[in-house]
Amino acid sequence: MNGKAARRTRFCVILCFRAGPENSCAPYSRKSMLRRPPKPRLLAIIGSGLLLAGAACAQAADFRHASWGMSKDEVMRGESSPPLQENDTTLFYRTQLAGMAAVVVYQFEGDALYRTAYLIGAGYSAYEPSIADYRRVEAYLEQKYGAGNGEQTIWARADAQGNYVPSDYDRAVTAGHLILNARWNTSSATVGLLLGKGGPLQRRMTIAYQAAQPPANDGVHSPLDDL
Repeated sequence: MNGKAARRTRFCVILCFRAGPENSCAPYSRKSMLRRPPKPRLLAIIGSGLLLAGAACAQAADFRHASWGMSKDEVMRGESSPPLQENDTTLFYRTQLAGMAAVVVYQFEGDALYRTAYLIGAGYSAYEPSIADYRRVEAYLEQKYGAGNGEQTIWARADAQGNYVPSDYDRAVTAGHLILNARWNTSSATVGLLLGKGGPLQRRMTIAYQAAQPPANDGVHSPLDDL
């Protein structure tokens, strides 16, 4: 067999394995099978491998590529880049979320993942989120988790709301006069969304996830505690 034919053979074997017998390589596969029937043991091994792979894919992650209870090493293997920062209980990564620069937070207790978040804005990323961004993320979370527990619109002072018209609410958030907050409960986690003041003349949005059965509070402050 010349080099060209050998390459075609390897290509067809790979393609037929991935796409199944009904493809452009089917004539070649049938001839090969007539000349050299596949061994039952080999078929059993391949079938078992495919079943195991399918079962692994079917297990949905709780957050990005991670599941509650994973160790720091397991979470780090699921990320495509080194952490921006890390300590004994927390990992930080840079990412993009719906066109917004963000920081991803993983928090551990006893080396088991139990809280995560996206932090967008003041102190974490150059992107300053707006109420329009909040509404966009809220709509996505409602589509994924349902109506949730209702949104809270919190004014810092009783007279603050009268100083702003709805089209100027971004300025109210920047000034620290307005906070928007929504929450969802699922079988595996509590999900929270918050838009508020993140610093002098800055806004911050937090999308936080916590395992439905978190460990006891260790008393260490986390960015997620602000939600």
